Amino acid sequence: YIVGCVRKGQCCSLVGPSNMGKSLLLKSLLKEDVCQQCAQKRARPPVVVFVDYLEAGDSEQAFYELFLRCILEALEASNTPEPTVTMLRTLYSAVMDNITDVAVRSLFARSVRELMWQTETALIVVLDEFDDVFRTLAPWPFRQLRVLRDTYGSRLCYVVATSRCLERLRSDPDTYEFRELFQTCTRMLRPLHTTDVERFVTYLAEKRGYSPKRERVALVSDLSGGHPGLIECVYDFLRRVRPDPTTPLQAVVAELSEQWPIQQECGRLWDEIEEDE
Repeated sequence: YIVGCVRKGQCCSLVGPSNMGKSLLLKSLLKEDVCQQCAQKRARPPVVVFVDYLEAGDSEQAFYELFLRCILEALEASNTPEPTVTMLRTLYSAVMDNITDVAVRSLFARSVRELMWQTETALIVVLDEFDDVFRTLAPWPFRQLRVLRDTYGSRLCYVVATSRCLERLRSDPDTYEFRELFQTCTRMLRPLHTTDVERFVTYLAEKRGYSPKRERVALVSDLSGGHPGLIECVYDFLRRVRPDPTTPLQAVVAELSEQWPIQQECGRLWDEIEEDE
């Protein structure tokens, strides 16, 4: 779905609760074969930039700094001509050195404009762990991103990952133009189907040097509800404890509920649920 969107030059949003595999999925866009599939018709493969906003501070300057730093690192690892990299490195340093919001905004916009002017390559910027910055920052960074998108169109695509739809995180008029980019291109991550649970448990077992047992796979699927984070916690518990097949399911559930990793995973999911849910 994501590859299909960016190949058409569309921005898209990925939504799912904690530990559903959003980051792992989005990092796969960095793989060479996947990146090549993201290329638009008759165009060279794009530069894919992964920005983990867990690293960001709580200021507008920190938002721009991380955004540009990740672009710079991606360019340094690609075949981008050195003069272009040097130009961006100089502007990045200026963003770091300025202290006024107006100056930083101007330098950020100039950095992206210069980059897009000096190269014909499309740019896909993946904004992971985007919930907190989108919920708490002033609207200026998001308005800047929308203006840049309007300027360069399909050459500049954003892929955003959040635990909730953007409009549930924030619905103010000042961020509407940014949210509008994703309204028709939002993918909800659902729990894994039984077949995918089996594949994931097989992967976990082989990674730990074991052979998966079919009856254990079925139990993991039932107890986890297909949530990848819980699948791993439940599998590790069952592998370690190895309950007797005749043990009542409720007894297994009761013991699972006492395990700290499982309590932590469930607590994280529960805390994300809104009051009406």
